[in-house]
Amino acid sequence: MILSIFLFSLKWHTLSRHLKFQFIRRGLEMRRQHLRVQWAEINNVLDFRLKPHLKDALLNIEKQLKELYKDEERLYLEYSK
Repeated sequence: MILSIFLFSLKWHTLSRHLKFQFIRRGLEMRRQHLRVQWAEINNVLDFRLKPHLKDALLNIEKQLKELYKDEERLYLEYSK
C-alpha cells in the first residue's frame, strides 16, 4: 500500500491538470459521502435524547462538512484557471 502511494506520488506530477482535478474531486465526493453516512448513523440512534454526547458528534460532522465545502470551492477555483 505504501509503495503504491509512493509510486503514485511520483506519477502525480506527470498527470494532466484535468486528471489531477478528477482525482481530487473523487476524493472530495468520497469524503462527503463518508461524513453523510456517519451523520445518518448517529442521527438514527435510538433514544437520541438520552445520549447528549451524540449532539456534539453531529455538530462536529456538520462542521467538517462545511470545511469540506469550503475546500471544494477553493479547489474548483484553483483548477478552473
